[in-house]
Amino acid sequence: MRSAGARARRGHRLPRPKAGREHAASSGDSVAGKPARSRLRHCVAEFLRAHPPAATGRQAFLRARFDAGLARVHYPEGRGGKGLPRTLQPEADRPFASAGALDNDLAANEIGLGMAAPTILAYGAEEQRRRFLRPLWTDE
Repeated sequence: MRSAGARARRGHRLPRPKAGREHAASSGDSVAGKPARSRLRHCVAEFLRAHPPAATGRQAFLRARFDAGLARVHYPEGRGGKGLPRTLQPEADRPFASAGALDNDLAANEIGLGMAAPTILAYGAEEQRRRFLRPLWTDE
């Protein structure tokens, strides 16, 4: 049996998520009639006021960030995101970095965050999403 990469190179396509599955938003810069960029900046500012990085432990901060939908903004609401375009992630990351907030280290957990989390989000059962997405983000 050939690997997935070999099949893809030979013109075979990998299966796509089934219809009705949650998936990340892909385009558009407006949500509910408000500019998404402005709305996101406001959410991040409010979050930082409520969770000052200097006064919040790393684990508690990452949990709260996931719960607020500011972990991966392109993930669906309730799954660590806000259902916004992926291109808006830097709009969330910059203020966190400027405030000195500790982040999870994508380089140290690139398999978990870069491969496992998106796969679970796209193909996982509801129970798997509930069980794994938040702990992957918070390094638990």
